[in-house]
Amino acid sequence: MIPSIKEYNGAIADEFKSDFLYLLTIGTTDLSLVPGLTIAGATPELTHFTPAADAEYVILGKCKSIKTIPVSPSGIPTPALITRASLSFINPVKLVVNAGSRIIPKIPFIDLQGEPGKDIRKGAISVESLERVLENGMTLGEELSNYFKTILIAESIPAGTTTAMATLLALGYDAMDKVSSASPENPKELKRRVVEE
Repeated sequence: MIPSIKEYNGAIADEFKSDFLYLLTIGTTDLSLVPGLTIAGATPELTHFTPAADAEYVILGKCKSIKTIPVSPSGIPTPALITRASLSFINPVKLVVNAGSRIIPKIPFIDLQGEPGKDIRKGAISVESLERVLENGMTLGEELSNYFKTILIAESIPAGTTTAMATLLALGYDAMDKVSSASPENPKELKRRVVEE
């Protein structure tokens, strides 16, 4: 192994990991059922399993909710493979937080008491659910910050970049076409059409 990989900003990995938390937030939205919008599952219907399976893979090294790791329609494996490999260098504390996943992971997790998102063209989540998740998330963040200097927050939310773009636009930001994609070919036109509906 390359010696410098075991160092971060001058800190030895073993010293660094005691102050480092990897927090994976999972959730689903029915927007992932729009064909071509996300590659976070072999079919649009399987995208609802991806967050739970990603969480299981990052924590256990195997999936329990489905028989294999999530793949794209063309067979590209989930980015959770890279995540797990990267985290193996420092082996930090890892937590999964459910913010509203339709499929519940078969591992221990923290539940923010959210609900799965709907297709944003037909509604989203209730105001009560949004307020509950925000309040619970802030409480969790404040508590965790007492124990960790560095908290890396990650997400597994199929069609999350489209949802983020719609949210940013609704908040008044110039976000059209300015979000990424897990796909090598970002479906910007489809995202734009969905957001404008």
